[in-house]
Amino acid sequence: MLSKKAVKLVIVGVGPQEGFLKALVCKLGIEEHVQFVIGKRAYSYYPLFDCFVQPSLTEGLSIALLEAMSFSLVCVVTHVGGAHPVIRHKENGILVTDLRTKSPRFALVRSLLELIGDNAGFAKNIREKAKKSVLQSFCAGSMVAQYRTTFKSFSNSK
Repeated sequence: MLSKKAVKLVIVGVGPQEGFLKALVCKLGIEEHVQFVIGKRAYSYYPLFDCFVQPSLTEGLSIALLEAMSFSLVCVVTHVGGAHPVIRHKENGILVTDLRTKSPRFALVRSLLELIGDNAGFAKNIREKAKKSVLQSFCAGSMVAQYRTTFKSFSNSK
């Protein structure tokens, strides 16, 4: 099991919660464990990460998620309603779906603790399937084939 000192949170990008998060980090006294990366492309950071977290109730399929999966990262994604367009829970990523409960943060924390714990085989399996999923479904060849099918369906409908 990893020690608390070995865990580092890197927040990449900007958003409306940036000020709140920076203040919270200071209030909790965890500045040495949290790094904010602003104005730089996330792509160069993926090789440094053990996992990728997308805590959004509105963003389902993002380029950042696909990039993270292509780097064989375990992706922990919040999601409400229906099937996720990419992540299959505990197969190629982890879906946190019970966010509308009284304590939504605990659902996300539970998922992260499961990864931080002594579950190397579990995480390795998810990493491998994450990369495979992206290569199979979201590579250029797959996209061209899907466009070709769509265009043929339009031409056949005339």
